[in-house]
Amino acid sequence: ICYSLKTVLVGVSPFVLVFFPTNGATLGYYTLILVGTLATAFCSTVMWVSWGAFFARISDPAIGGTYLTLLNTTNNFGGTWPRFFVLAAIDFFTVKSCYATDGSSLPFQCGNDAASSPCLAKG
Repeated sequence: ICYSLKTVLVGVSPFVLVFFPTNGATLGYYTLILVGTLATAFCSTVMWVSWGAFFARISDPAIGGTYLTLLNTTNNFGGTWPRFFVLAAIDFFTVKSCYATDGSSLPFQCGNDAASSPCLAKG
C-alpha cells in the first residue's frame, strides 16, 4: 500500500508547485505541503523497514550480517547514484543570462564566477 501511495504522492507533488497561490502561500497551502511531506516520509520509512525484513529473510544465517550489509549497501547505492545525473541535468538545462539594472539583456553568460565578472561590472 505504501509503495502505491508514494507513487501517487510523487505524481501529485509537481502540481502543488504548479498551482502555487498567486496571492502568496496561505496556511492551507503550507498544510498541504506538510501533510504531503509527512505522508511521503511515513511511506519511505515503511518501505525501508520492509526492505530490511526482506533482506533478513533471504540472507544466509551463516554469513547473515555480511550479506545483509551487502544487500543494504546495494539498495542504498541504487537510490543514491541517480541524484548525480539529475543535478548534472539541472545544471546543463539551466539558462544563465546577464541583465543590466535597466532590464536589458547583456551578451554575457553568468555560468561561473569568472564569467559573471563582466556582468557584475556592467551593473
